[in-house]
Amino acid sequence: MVHGPAGRFSAALSPFLSNLNGSGYRPHFSTQTGNPVHPVLFQFGVIAIPSYGVLAAVGVLAALALSHWTARVSALDPRHLWNILVLGVFAALVISRLTLIVINLSNLRAHPRWLLALALVHHPLLAAIGIGGAAIAVAIYLAWARLPVLGVADALTAPLAVGIVFEQLGALLA
Repeated sequence: MVHGPAGRFSAALSPFLSNLNGSGYRPHFSTQTGNPVHPVLFQFGVIAIPSYGVLAAVGVLAALALSHWTARVSALDPRHLWNILVLGVFAALVISRLTLIVINLSNLRAHPRWLLALALVHHPLLAAIGIGGAAIAVAIYLAWARLPVLGVADALTAPLAVGIVFEQLGALLA
């Protein structure tokens, strides 16, 4: 084992450190170098099933399943938590995509086929806008259904944490 300035990890980092040239750090990720990144979980001919999408869907389903148990513990109707979670997911998706369309409207008019690629665009600002829009939609639902805000927040803490864990595992694989 080679020990250098980075300790025992310098040999493992050498393929990445060799990419340092004057233009900046550009790591090379592929399965040939032994990197455990799997952006495509399964492939059936031309149909590719992305690992991020599968684990994000598993996270939503796990959060929905766990919300039934936490609703009963919190003395809430499980249907309300189910509605809140589904409303939050759809509101976040729709609002973030609509924001992306509004920001890029002139480009989309010039290239309408780019609309098909909007699902592939990920940016922290879009996520924040989606979360903000979902929070507003959930707040409106809570007021309409006259649900206790703190009780619902308590019941949704564990399901949201489980959903985020699966989503982040998918992001790690992608």
